[in-house]
Amino acid sequence: MKFLKYVLIALTISLSFSCASGYKPVNLNSIEYPFTKTDDGVILKYRFGFLNKKYSKKEQAKGVKLIAVKITNTTDKAITIGKDFHFVNDNGDKLMILGPENTSNKLKQISALHLIYLAMAPINLFVTKTSGNQTETKTYPIGLISGAGLALGNMLTASSANKKLKEQLYDGYIVGSSIGPGKELTGIVSVKTDYFTNMRLVKIAD
Repeated sequence: MKFLKYVLIALTISLSFSCASGYKPVNLNSIEYPFTKTDDGVILKYRFGFLNKKYSKKEQAKGVKLIAVKITNTTDKAITIGKDFHFVNDNGDKLMILGPENTSNKLKQISALHLIYLAMAPINLFVTKTSGNQTETKTYPIGLISGAGLALGNMLTASSANKKLKEQLYDGYIVGSSIGPGKELTGIVSVKTDYFTNMRLVKIAD
């Protein structure tokens, strides 16, 4: 029975280190923005690489770059992102901005993939106990229990993380947002690109 106890402890530890990754929403007002660009009276501060490892790998695989931005309007007029100003790279080429739904679909973790843990179901633990002339063997379906637990735990974690990321993408979507004179706005810009250097926010020519 001690062996069974050790096995159950090991399975519990394995469950705690699930392959799915959680997501903690980023506080856009408190993070540091290491890059700054100023054009036409608008200050753009930004940073990328703020996602955790699971979603960061998705970024690279899907050719998407999420950028946290802080925009300050120092002009005497309100400006609208996407109408009066748009994002460009250092070469002046307009960046392809993805909407929150599109971005979420590209970066989300696939919950159903964790059903593979159910393949552990056939694994059983057999414990034989001998008392006098009698031998009794008990079967413990550790594969079924641990496989189902791992599958369910990972699926719930992935689903919750995807929901939180999607909510932040919608909350942080700034295209179409207006910024009054002297006002500041934080948000998230999702760019479709296989590589990325620097960005600017420039006035759209009349």
